[in-house]
Amino acid sequence: MYNLGAGASMRFLSSALLTLSLAAPFGAWASLPEGVFLIDSINQGTSNPQGTRVARFDLNANYLGDVIGPGRAEFQTPQIACEGPNDTYLVSDQGSDSVHQYALDGTYLGEFITGVDNLRGITRRRNGNYLLALGAAGVVAEYSPNGTYIRDFASVPSAWFALELRNGDVLVSSSQTFSGGNTPKVRRYDSSGTFVSDFCVGYPFTQQIHEMGNGHILISVFSIPQSNGKGNGIYEFLPDGTEVFKYNLDGSRGCMELGDGSIIGTGGTVVRKFAYGVAAGTDLTGFGGTLQSNWRLIYSSGFPVPVSGKIELSEFLGDPSSQTYDVEVRNSQGAVVQTPTLSVANDGSFKFTTTRRGQFSLAVKTSHFLRKNVAFIIDNYGATLGNVVLLNGDVDGDNFVTIFDYLQLSTAFDSDSSSSNWDPAADLDGDGSVTIFDYLILSNNFDLGGDD
Repeated sequence: MYNLGAGASMRFLSSALLTLSLAAPFGAWASLPEGVFLIDSINQGTSNPQGTRVARFDLNANYLGDVIGPGRAEFQTPQIACEGPNDTYLVSDQGSDSVHQYALDGTYLGEFITGVDNLRGITRRRNGNYLLALGAAGVVAEYSPNGTYIRDFASVPSAWFALELRNGDVLVSSSQTFSGGNTPKVRRYDSSGTFVSDFCVGYPFTQQIHEMGNGHILISVFSIPQSNGKGNGIYEFLPDGTEVFKYNLDGSRGCMELGDGSIIGTGGTVVRKFAYGVAAGTDLTGFGGTLQSNWRLIYSSGFPVPVSGKIELSEFLGDPSSQTYDVEVRNSQGAVVQTPTLSVANDGSFKFTTTRRGQFSLAVKTSHFLRKNVAFIIDNYGATLGNVVLLNGDVDGDNFVTIFDYLQLSTAFDSDSSSSNWDPAADLDGDGSVTIFDYLILSNNFDLGGDD
């Protein structure tokens, strides 16, 4: 074992302290079991023997069973499941004007929020607060993580669903159609509830909104419109509100991106999966759906979200995008759970998507640089790592800077790509030749080791 030296020891200690510091604020983002949750809102009966239940699918839409129900007496018109506090589920119920709370095993814990007339969607903000779309009052109301009313976030006629985006803006849909002189809209608000602009206009009775891993927006349109509006289906938009695609689904209610990048949508009696960018989908079967089912909105504890940051290659004059990176996402126990391919720009910025939630670390290594392991937290909005700085000098790639790197560099000294002794790993500064400047870089980091 090589002596890592004081500098390396300090880096290992710093990494450990960062991991400890990140553990404290980590909340409930990973508390629900991984999966996609759909609600059937029709009461149990002969024609719908399961009825009023929350069905769970994996991140690729394979049925895993019912987590709540079937036939719950407290359900009247449940709309959507959502992550609750302290490892619980929440379910909004339009008919009972309340939010129901459940333990992870499906045990009913009572009403979490009551007296919210004509409640439709409920979503959780990044700060832990909840946004409730209240159709009768025409508002989006904000509640604390423990279910206490805070304020009316925004006034929206016939509000149906509110979603906070990764940039902090909030999109709000409405059940308005073109009747009575209305012009249906999806509205954009800033994080404080101040109106910014109309995201899209002419999409009647928009039910659910979802932000995809690539930043695009999905909305589900339920109503058959007049001639000046859009028809049923799931529409995909650029972040600025430009429509780019439509997925065909009559009576569309719910929409969400799945773990494999495909799209899942609910259309009342059907649940349909679409390959990304393909208008016609495939109906899912084998989970007890009937012609009397009424599948509503969709919640997932693991839809794709972006992880971004910037790689800084110390003392390197070359293009970071020209390097090949060995990348691992590791869980809190150190096990590798994902090996993403980084798309790295000329300035070192990178991005990849993940379905993981919780506390992880990203280990990054590339030719003649020491491995860096950075702790971070992934929530439903993704994660931003900032700068990932890789130290230079590991010519032989063993994650230490030692005499062996010196010897390999010496063999390639005074060479370039046309030389017989050329070794690109010895060109530490990336200037196309092996010179005294490469020796200086190695000397600066001599006796250092990278993270495990």
